[in-house]
Amino acid sequence: MSPISRRSALRAGSATLFVGLSGCSFSQTDNSMIALELLNTDTSPHTVGIEFLRVDGGDEMSTRYEGEIDVDMKDAEGAGLAVREELLPSGPYLVRANIEGEPISDHYHLYPRCDGRAEYLRVSILTEEDASGFEFYHSCS
Repeated sequence: MSPISRRSALRAGSATLFVGLSGCSFSQTDNSMIALELLNTDTSPHTVGIEFLRVDGGDEMSTRYEGEIDVDMKDAEGAGLAVREELLPSGPYLVRANIEGEPISDHYHLYPRCDGRAEYLRVSILTEEDASGFEFYHSCS
């Protein structure tokens, strides 16, 4: 068996390093997070019940987040706002929202579309006489 030349050893080491590094760039997972913004344009404060559900397989749903969030009323400076940064990992969810103590509820199908950038789900509370409910707006940073 002949000894390996220095040039062959460097070439083999460089090829191994290149393959190893290129594999790292393809194996990174999307770890972006979803932020939730609740916007209240009503003159009364509200407590919003919010639930994020995900299909686990078949028809089974599991709750990934469930909570109640207090949102201040609209004032002279603008709408009341409550923010939850990095609430959940990005992914497909069924989002359910309701206003505590009122017969107002709605849902939204959230599908990831931000390709690794931060995602925001804005939920606006609508309590006008003509249209009570929620308006959902999904955006990327």
